[in-house]
Amino acid sequence: MPGNFVGADEASLLFYNRESGLAQFYTALGGVDIQEQSSAFWSPGWTHIVAGGSAEGFESLLFYNSVSGVSQFYTVDGTGDIHLLSDATTWRKSWALITSIEG
Repeated sequence: MPGNFVGADEASLLFYNRESGLAQFYTALGGVDIQEQSSAFWSPGWTHIVAGGSAEGFESLLFYNSVSGVSQFYTVDGTGDIHLLSDATTWRKSWALITSIEG
């Protein structure tokens, strides 16, 4: 998913593997070449990760598991690290689509 995750002048990308929990932030240089900026293991099993703006200029992330209904909100600090804002909010199970609407 595209967003401002690592503070680069270029677009940033987030890749996440739901089975292993591997998460990697990349920058897209000139829209052609991508370079890894950070790599970490997050909790596996998230079915949705949605990016939205934050006051610090970097994206906030909503993590949601459609099987359990658990969700968490995180901020991204611009270096590839994430920080928990809100934990274990239980929502309705089985949402198929969650999207960010910027106004």
